[in-house]
Amino acid sequence: MSAFDLSAIMREAHAVARKSAKPGQYRKTFAWALRNAWHAAKKLAGFRAVWAAQTEAQRQRADAIMAIETQERLTPADYARIDDIRRAA
Repeated sequence: MSAFDLSAIMREAHAVARKSAKPGQYRKTFAWALRNAWHAAKKLAGFRAVWAAQTEAQRQRADAIMAIETQERLTPADYARIDDIRRAA
């Protein structure tokens, strides 16, 4: 059993190729889109595997760190808070 939804990968690649292919370029564009969709699916499966292996406390720490890191500009106090969260692990 595959961990990937192959039909969804093919549908996405086909949709991208139909939108962006120039006349006579569908095959090359489809191959490019299929490769990109496949790599995106593998990356997503890797994230899901890591997420499934984490405990609830680890997820909460990762979410807290991500909330701090997504701010426009990080101050030294932000870096200190991130270090405190990582040390609490």
